[in-house]
Amino acid sequence: MQFIDSDRPSATKMAAIYELRRYPEHRDFIVRFCTTQSANVSGVGAQILIDEMAQTRDAMMRTGR
Repeated sequence: MQFIDSDRPSATKMAAIYELRRYPEHRDFIVRFCTTQSANVSGVGAQILIDEMAQTRDAMMRTGR
């Protein structure tokens, strides 16, 4: 999470969001996070991060409990 809410490049943030998929035990939080926080993304590269959040949310929703 420290990489997502930072001044790091968009590619770093995108990779950090993608890596959330490695934690299916936190599925509920990750789905909520990606759903609610995508509205707060702004600036250069915002759409790339929004898209990655949507893909990560969708991937987590497909995982079994």
